[in-house]
Amino acid sequence: MVTGSALGAVAAAQGIIEPTMFNAVVVIVASVLPDIDKRRSTASKKVILPIHLFFKHRGFTHSLVGGFIFLLLLSMFLKNMWVPFIVGFMAHIIPDMLTTHGIKLFWPMKVTVRFPFTCATGSIEEWMFSVMMAVVLLVNLGDALGL
Repeated sequence: MVTGSALGAVAAAQGIIEPTMFNAVVVIVASVLPDIDKRRSTASKKVILPIHLFFKHRGFTHSLVGGFIFLLLLSMFLKNMWVPFIVGFMAHIIPDMLTTHGIKLFWPMKVTVRFPFTCATGSIEEWMFSVMMAVVLLVNLGDALGL
């Protein structure tokens, strides 16, 4: 959520998305949505259907195919949310490619995608990345809100 919020604030400060509550909610929801496949995640606790029983973590829901399907499903209910959704979704996907686990970006292909420089989930490096994203959020929040 921190990375999604930070990148949403940057996108709003740069004029990529309108700085509205609706867009903020879409960015944040999209930033946690890929973890709907993880049993105890924030996203999976909000859904009745246990997605984790059907998909392995960091597979379909972390892929370009999964993101596109989520986008199509949400766009049936919400209008004008494509750009904030993509900002939020990528705010989750890109940092997961920084972990040693990586993701199945091109699911259903089984190839794991990760950056050449990675860190372990839960490591001090990941914690420092989250702190950096919190700083980015705070720095850009004033600009995003026009303050």
